[in-house]
Amino acid sequence: MKIALLSGAFKNAGDFLIEKRCRELLQYCYPEAEISLLMRNEKYDSRIDEINSYDLVVFGGGPGFRKNYYPGKVPFVSNLDEVKVPCCILGWGWKADNISHPVVYKNNYFDSRMKEFLEFINRNHAISCRDIYTQRMLLNQGLEGIMMTGCPAWYDTKRVADLKYKGCDAVKEKNPYIIISDAAYKKNLKYTQRLIVLMRQLYPEARIKVLFHRGINSENTFLTEKIFTEKYNFEYEDISGSADGFSQYDECDLHVGFRVHAHIYNLSHGKTTILLNEDARGFGVNDALGLPNIVLDKYMEKEVENIINLVKYTDGNCYQNAVSNIKVYFNRMELFLKGLL
Repeated sequence: MKIALLSGAFKNAGDFLIEKRCRELLQYCYPEAEISLLMRNEKYDSRIDEINSYDLVVFGGGPGFRKNYYPGKVPFVSNLDEVKVPCCILGWGWKADNISHPVVYKNNYFDSRMKEFLEFINRNHAISCRDIYTQRMLLNQGLEGIMMTGCPAWYDTKRVADLKYKGCDAVKEKNPYIIISDAAYKKNLKYTQRLIVLMRQLYPEARIKVLFHRGINSENTFLTEKIFTEKYNFEYEDISGSADGFSQYDECDLHVGFRVHAHIYNLSHGKTTILLNEDARGFGVNDALGLPNIVLDKYMEKEVENIINLVKYTDGNCYQNAVSNIKVYFNRMELFLKGLL
């Protein structure tokens, strides 16, 4: 059996995590399959015979449900009728500013070519999505049989069967190891700065490290200036370009930050993690798994502190529930994948 996995990983560490876990999920469900990695920003008109040589073509996760994602970001092939092989969308999400009803239930969200692409995939009910808001939006667009499986990055196939919450004892101490993930949007980098200051105030003796998922550039270098790093005594590192940097989260006691996939990775290891929502993606994962949400406003610091206190006083009960929910959704993911062939 041959499976083509179309990946959208170019720089963002989170996209590489999606790619890695899509491959692991496919190998888990189809152990004998030969999986080939293709880039989904390439056009395959001249390679249609190659595409049709596969038993399955998988468009791996990411925020793909956008107005003109096909053929804009995913050119694939111009004439979809030439594709004779089953295709599926695996855990794509919807990248909206918020989850209000006018946004979720907006009419005609996709342009004609994107709608054509989704209907082509949906002929065999081969679309899974990452959260309930994405599912509601897709149903409102007239698509049927959409399965909510969660993002592929939710699942570490090597540990999901025995996944348990590791507890929050270290969070109650004075010197936990805290990793902060950076904001994705330039407009929110000021909140990253405020979060660093807050965590140093709450944990004066903690080891703190900031991880940059898309790299260190001219927009966020103010966070790495020596006068700031020394004042608040924190380390930092660029982990863009691969999924390898996620292993650093294995050592921390607490993740607090803005990167959805840092949040997801820590949850998949049963760890305490607090996400600050930049858009609908964060609300989607937290509401699906039963975790509290934080919006970026003048009360951000109070909300972070409130959740830390909630974790301390309830022994992280909401994370115990979240881990259980991940295992439930994994069963749906497995059901979806094994039903494709």
